[in-house]
Amino acid sequence: MKWFRFLHTADLHIDIPFSSLACLDGTAAERRVEHRLLIKKMIQKAEDEEVDAIFISGDLFEHEYVSRASILFLNECFSSVPHISIFISPGNHDPYVKNSYYCSYEWAENVYIFDTQVRGIYLDHLNVCVYGVGFNDFLMFDSKLKGFRVEDESKINILVTHGDLNNMSGGQGYHRISSVDLESSGLDYIALGHIHKYTGSLVKGKACYPGSPVALGFDEPGPHGVVIGEVSKKGIHLEFKPIDKRQYVTLNIDVTGCQSSQSMASHILEALNARLDYNNYYRIVVKGMVESQVIEDIEVSKKIVEEAVKGFAVMIRYEVLPQYDYEDMALGNDLKALFVKKMLASINSENDQAEKKRLRKALYFGICALEGRRVTSL
Repeated sequence: MKWFRFLHTADLHIDIPFSSLACLDGTAAERRVEHRLLIKKMIQKAEDEEVDAIFISGDLFEHEYVSRASILFLNECFSSVPHISIFISPGNHDPYVKNSYYCSYEWAENVYIFDTQVRGIYLDHLNVCVYGVGFNDFLMFDSKLKGFRVEDESKINILVTHGDLNNMSGGQGYHRISSVDLESSGLDYIALGHIHKYTGSLVKGKACYPGSPVALGFDEPGPHGVVIGEVSKKGIHLEFKPIDKRQYVTLNIDVTGCQSSQSMASHILEALNARLDYNNYYRIVVKGMVESQVIEDIEVSKKIVEEAVKGFAVMIRYEVLPQYDYEDMALGNDLKALFVKKMLASINSENDQAEKKRLRKALYFGICALEGRRVTSL
């Protein structure tokens, strides 16, 4: 029984700006260099795994940002493995349009780029037909696969495309694909792109999203890599292989009850102890309710924490809120005291719990407004 081996990837987004790292000096530029090195690593992985083909299911590059130098680099990588067939299906970030490098550049002989109509490419020596279809614009509302059927079910039939299976992304205009159409198509494997996280097997084990091989932002936590698969007319086997050593990590730290800026800094550092890794990017959100004086002296806490995390790629956002003693405030004679007295009276006389909660929020926001504090949520 002959198995057809492949590497499946998607959503590489070459020349993406990495804007989420912009506040870390030089980090975004370093990440763009790493991005290219990971492409080489991916090609080497294909070599090591002795695959017959590489499937790139859309968003290979950013049409808006990609440079000719990056296209030259990609083509050099592809031409370095002439014995491996490379199939590319343009996505919504790199659609098959007139001014695209897909149309205007002469790619290596082993690279096959699908246009905006479904077509099949036969690899007769492997008994394989690879079908594909790409985006014709940055949004594509119609489905190119409705009613699709393979031409010869005796062959190993594969589809490479970028799209939104059963509206998984919840968006519109991203080539909506129905699993019902795919199940009745005669396909043996469907190489999907668009979802940036590895999904595991879909469509009765015959499809998957490999996720982006490179972590692109804080909305993409966890490991990133490629799928190595093998398929025959008897079945299919898929394995996810991480290739990016870095991860984007978001940590929420609650500092409620801290009595001083020093104690808040100590609490933050204790929460971070043994959790920081030089390989990762961190977004730390400090939340909670503390004494007003802690907020007044928050720069002291910031300096202590920043000094302790030097050398790590860390961004810290403070969303701490002041904690008020309403009964004490009501003892005064100023406008704030009058406001607190009236609000406490309304809260105490209200029987509906939902309305009580709404009034407590109004009390809190009102005090913050009187003190000139900007609070967007509670």
